[in-house]
Amino acid sequence: MSLPVRKTNAKVQQVIKDLKEITAHPIDASKVHIENPIGYVQVPVGLAGPLRVWETSAAGEECEEVYAPLATTEAALVASCCRGCKAFNRSGGIHIVALYDAMAKQGIPSIHPSAYQGEVHKHLKLTGE
Repeated sequence: MSLPVRKTNAKVQQVIKDLKEITAHPIDASKVHIENPIGYVQVPVGLAGPLRVWETSAAGEECEEVYAPLATTEAALVASCCRGCKAFNRSGGIHIVALYDAMAKQGIPSIHPSAYQGEVHKHLKLTGE
């Protein structure tokens, strides 16, 4: 084992030594889909939704109501997300267009029709987002 790897392992062991409640459970690395897993915690899960999602694809337009399980310890987060879903639903829901089937690390937003692109660009420029 190289010196940098030994130093890193020693640092990790130092950081997690007092996290016995988290690290006490064995981890099957083949089933954990995060970087640097060290353990598990029990977190309350609430259900937000429904959110009406319209998808336009080559097969046509399809609507689905989706729910999102949210793991959080923050009070009122699930209720806040439910209110957001309700606001989106009142305005017709979320509309997405599948341009092609692929995987990416980040979402790539696309605004249609093109008439709205200028408005969105102007808003982002004004707000600094």
